[in-house]
Amino acid sequence: MDHGRRSLTALLEQRVTRRGHVPFIVCPQGAEVRTLTFGELHHVALANIRRIRAMADVGDRVLLAINDPIDFVEAFFSVIYAGAIPVPIPAPAPRRASSLQQLAAVAAHSGAKLALVSHELLGDLHMHATQHAALSDIRFLPVFEIRSPFPDDEAAPYLAGPDSVAFLQFTSGSTSAPKGVMVTHGNILHNQALIQRCFRHSEQTVFAGWLPLYHDMGLIGNVLQPLFLGITSVLLSPMAFMERPAHLLRVISDYRATTCGMPNFGYAHCVQRVRNDELTGVDLSSWSIAYNGSEPVRAETMRTFAERFDAYGFHKRAFYPCYGMAEATLFVTGWSQGAPWIEKSLDPVALVKHAVLPSTSDDAISVVSSGYLNDGHDIRIIDPDTHVVCRENQVGEIWVAGPSVAQGYWGAPDKTRETFQAYLATNEGPFLRTGDLGFIENGRLYVTGRLKDLIIVRGKNHYPEDIEATIAGCCAAFVPNGTAAFDLDMQDAERVVIVQEITRKHALRPDEPRWRTLVKDAVARQHQLAVSDVKFVLPKTIPRTSSGKIQRYKCRALYLNAGLALIEQRQAKAKLADTLPIA
Repeated sequence: MDHGRRSLTALLEQRVTRRGHVPFIVCPQGAEVRTLTFGELHHVALANIRRIRAMADVGDRVLLAINDPIDFVEAFFSVIYAGAIPVPIPAPAPRRASSLQQLAAVAAHSGAKLALVSHELLGDLHMHATQHAALSDIRFLPVFEIRSPFPDDEAAPYLAGPDSVAFLQFTSGSTSAPKGVMVTHGNILHNQALIQRCFRHSEQTVFAGWLPLYHDMGLIGNVLQPLFLGITSVLLSPMAFMERPAHLLRVISDYRATTCGMPNFGYAHCVQRVRNDELTGVDLSSWSIAYNGSEPVRAETMRTFAERFDAYGFHKRAFYPCYGMAEATLFVTGWSQGAPWIEKSLDPVALVKHAVLPSTSDDAISVVSSGYLNDGHDIRIIDPDTHVVCRENQVGEIWVAGPSVAQGYWGAPDKTRETFQAYLATNEGPFLRTGDLGFIENGRLYVTGRLKDLIIVRGKNHYPEDIEATIAGCCAAFVPNGTAAFDLDMQDAERVVIVQEITRKHALRPDEPRWRTLVKDAVARQHQLAVSDVKFVLPKTIPRTSSGKIQRYKCRALYLNAGLALIEQRQAKAKLADTLPIA
């Protein structure tokens, strides 16, 4: 491995030598456009080495709770140059207890004593830090300080090796409590080379994106891949995209971006929220790779998006279904650029028995391939109980081995052994157990669901994603991507529960008996499954990961502990208020 391929520090130094003047991160914010070149980033990181080392030793963990993309990138590399380990986390929302609890949990687990934070969060953090023991000893440093002069001269950056931990990527935890994945410099550089090769990126590639940089797809896809290529990445804040997704389409058009991707819900959000009058002059013809990294990828979402934006130059062949996870650094499999994606219609009865059979019936389940196997990973489909390789046309757990697979979970040797050190019945290994279910056909991977999310009733397996998709189209009152389906293993029987978000407009005049009938009838008709209970909740109250995936295990916990934001409770409070005397 040459000097430029040993670590992120060496890679940035190489970029400065060859392309120091090139804009690395560009952030359009209304009429203002902020830019950070490779050279400017290098000098900011150098200037902060002594500042960071005054508060954190080599190998110490440093939390990054930063909203602004440029501030985040400068802080991330300042910490790496100092030899400490950055820990990207969501910036806590002001006055929201749950987000502070998450910050405290990560702080306690990582043992961090220093946090670089957005300056607007500083007052709130100081005010509430004493409520959490893990935060009481942390020093909070606002990001504006890392841009101010430091009295000492610049120091030499820490020279990490490929086996050194580059950062901790806390998993979003869609089916388990979040854990800190130890991603090494070698993991990153191998995965970046794999992304470049499979996506066919070059120095002519231009990135655009909005994903949060504390998330693996945002950081590794939209920041570290452009660094690896020495090119420009144009980034919006997540809030800017969620409020007006047309901003992203305008950025792609204005900057002639070639690569931009997101989870499935992001494409659906564009279809639902972008108005035609916001697209005047927009040309999406430069957009040649629209990667979709959800599990599973939804064909209907891609079709709808392609039809909606075809008139503005978007071509459906730009879609690039792919599969990845934090435990494998990011990228595992991807499609072939410019080729039409492959969709299979499968027999749902056979699928719940882990068999793959084609079907043309109306109740067939659509599965999109997440791409080709590549020489960067050894991917197997394994029976999760026997650890035997599955037969062709048999669904099993996806196991992965290769240089991109991370080193394990920070401070969790038992979980590391269970997840990262799995062996086949033949003693071949170790492999990463992804927890995802799928099958391989003609060298292509198909993801069908999550092992731990399976709903098992009377010995039969049901995929919650498919039940949720059935419910989504039942009623206009139901929030898209606002359904959680899970089972409860009670002493007397297995029970299936549905939690459904209701739009704000319909929540004002609820019709719960009719909605409940719609849900139960649809699930019984489509899945031959009896729903035991249906709860209707306010919008944006079902727990989700940073990439928008429903966190069914958290929703189940809220259900069991009466923690759901039920519409019926809101109505009861309103009725009570109406009966109270006016003071």
